[in-house]
Amino acid sequence: MEIRNSDLKDVSKILELYRVATAFMKSKQQVAWPEFAREMIVEEIEDCRQWKLIIDNEIACIWATTLNDALIWGDKNLEPSVYIHRIATNPDFRGRSLVKHLVAWADNYCIDNSLKYVRLDTVGLNKGLIGYYGKLGFDFLGTKKLEKVDDLPKHYSEGPVCLFQRTPQTESTINYNNRRFRPVENSDNGETSEETIFEYKQDGNILTSNYSGGQIQKGHLIGLVDEKGTIEMRYHQVNLKGELMTGKCSSKPEIMENGKIRLFETWEWTSGDKSSGKSTLEEI
Repeated sequence: MEIRNSDLKDVSKILELYRVATAFMKSKQQVAWPEFAREMIVEEIEDCRQWKLIIDNEIACIWATTLNDALIWGDKNLEPSVYIHRIATNPDFRGRSLVKHLVAWADNYCIDNSLKYVRLDTVGLNKGLIGYYGKLGFDFLGTKKLEKVDDLPKHYSEGPVCLFQRTPQTESTINYNNRRFRPVENSDNGETSEETIFEYKQDGNILTSNYSGGQIQKGHLIGLVDEKGTIEMRYHQVNLKGELMTGKCSSKPEIMENGKIRLFETWEWTSGDKSSGKSTLEEI
């Protein structure tokens, strides 16, 4: 997987992916993109503002960027930001959470260029997209009716724009809020299994989770998350035997190819035989 600028030989593919995305929007009764001019794409490529994510030598996802978006963002345009437009995923690569990689790239782009925010917009009030971008760490800033749309693509005249903003995070900064995990491996002396589901919540650097399933009737953990995403936690749970078990755990994250999180855990019982073990959790 690699992200780099598009080049002129990609123009036809970019236009093809835009047409596919437009057809998909129409099938969902969403505000759809118009036919974009080839000249606009060429200009963006020459200005190094068109980007592509490549998997196995194929273009899997494309998007455009700008550092100036005053027609949409008004006075907020004075805040140094990167504005992302026209994200389109190759249908052959749908379902692989590619936009998460785009967001991580955009965060690093902001940090490298001393920018304050990652921003994007959509046209029309689409609650599904609002929820989707919220899960990607964007704040929904509300809707805005644009007064001047003559110099914007035609679809901007078809409804209000939804504005989204994200504060860049380094690759090592992970927020676990609203993520769900299940074990995929555990030592024999552990009690959690693939049937155990963890519901993570995070407020600042404080992480909590309720969990149950398999041998666990009910469990709860609380921990602290450091700047690398490592969690130091304490847990207590009641198993199917009715026993109250307690322990401590250190959990280190890894970002998988699909953009989700894998956790490598080293744990120790503080009750019972006080043995230790290792487990691996993956985000659902």
